[in-house]
This record gives sequence, C-alpha cells and structure tokens, in this order.
Amino acid sequence: MCLNYLTFKVNLIRLAIFFLIIFIVSPLAAHAGNRKGFVCGKFHQNVMEVPIEYIYMFAEYEGASYWDPDFIYNKKGCDANFRVLPLLVSWPDMQASEYWERDDGLTIAITPIEVNEPYMTRIHNNFMNSIHHGAQGELLYDDESDLYFTEFISMLNTGAVKLLKHKNDPHYDDERRIGVYWDNIEGEVTTVSRCQWTPITRKYYACYMHFLMPEIGARVQVYYFIWQASFMGKS
Repeated sequence: MCLNYLTFKVNLIRLAIFFLIIFIVSPLAAHAGNRKGFVCGKFHQNVMEVPIEYIYMFAEYEGASYWDPDFIYNKKGCDANFRVLPLLVSWPDMQASEYWERDDGLTIAITPIEVNEPYMTRIHNNFMNSIHHGAQGELLYDDESDLYFTEFISMLNTGAVKLLKHKNDPHYDDERRIGVYWDNIEGEVTTVSRCQWTPITRKYYACYMHFLMPEIGARVQVYYFIWQASFMGKS
C-alpha cells in the first residue's frame, strides 16, 4: 500500500463528505419541517434534513434498538435525535446511490458523540491493542504525507481456508492481515482507518475510515473499496 496514495484518498474522501454535509445537507435545515421526501433529525441541536434518496436502508433515532419491537415507537423527525444517519453515495461524484450499487460507492454512517471526547485516539488505541489482530508488523511513517501505517498478521483457521483453496494451489494462503493507518496532528489522532485483506489475492481491498465532524458533533465512518480510486491512476 502506498502511503502517499492512502493519504490522498483519505483527505479526498473527508473533503467530499464535508462538502456533502455542508453544502447539500446543512442548507436544507433552514427549511426543515418533516417534509415529504426527506429524513430529518438532530445531532446536538444541529438539525439535519437529508433527501431520502441519500439514505441507506433507514435512519435510526434515539430510543429503543431496531431489534426491539418498540423501535417503531421511537420519536422521529426534526425534533428527534439521530442515533445513526446512514448514507450511500456514488464515488467520486457523491450523488445518491442505489443499494445494488453500494460496491461502487461510499457507505457512510454518521453517529453523535461528545465533542470534547478524544474519540479518535481511543479508536486508534483499541485497534492497536486488540489481541485478536495478531502480531504487529513494522511501523511505517512517511514524512511527506505525515501518515503512519502498520499491519497485524495472524494465521487463519486453515480448515476453513482449505475448503476454498487446496494447499498446492499457488493462490493458497492462510495468512490473515489487518492494516491500520492514521495521522497525528499535534499529538492528537484525527483519522484512523482499518483495512481488510483477502488471502486469495494477497491484497488489501477495502477500508473502514473513521473521523470526526465537530461542526455537527458527530463521528463519521466510511466504508470504501481501495480500487475505487483507479481513476486517479493508482492501484
């Protein structure tokens, strides 16, 4: 994985989502009123109204979990607090996308947090200290991009892998990897990503990126496929 490329991709996605929220979602709040065709709710008193075509599945509001039958009685609308605001957008144009096109876009989940909490540092520490990730590899740092990267390597349950690939197959691999990359701005982590590895191709193929939007008091999680940036001339 190229650190400069990953930094560019992360910054580009963050910028795109920022513009999505600030210039598409936020201006609608001035006219918010539980209008037909929109999903409305609040993050820390910040009213957000989103065109329904941007919503992935359905928005969750504060109250009973959607596994609970009482979920249907949760307060909804512009006066209710969002628990999760899920969005699905195309990449790179950030337009509303359909469910069956999600592999070609960004799956976004926006959740409320306490703004003063060092949330990203905690997420980073959880990733780095998890005993389930395996043995940590080399810690890499790139001066130009100011990005750190490391990976955790462990062995899969070979029984499950052998069902998919015979060990004599040149593509057989029972290695499991998790890649973690992050920044550090004046001692504070502001972006953390965890990337998924496939042993069949021996490549990272998708990442979960986490960052904050203090403007609305929320955390943003983005799921994206690494190959989506092929239009940039990178691989």
